[in-house]
Amino acid sequence: MKHSYRVTLHRLNLAMSTSMSLALIITLMFGRVEKAQ
Repeated sequence: MKHSYRVTLHRLNLAMSTSMSLALIITLMFGRVEKAQ
């Protein structure tokens, strides 16, 4: 039980950091597009 909880927490943390990185990249890309126009 404790082990599976830890794995779930780790996966959730991984998913959070991945989505944060994607959001940052998308924001930077949109920022560059707006500056280019």
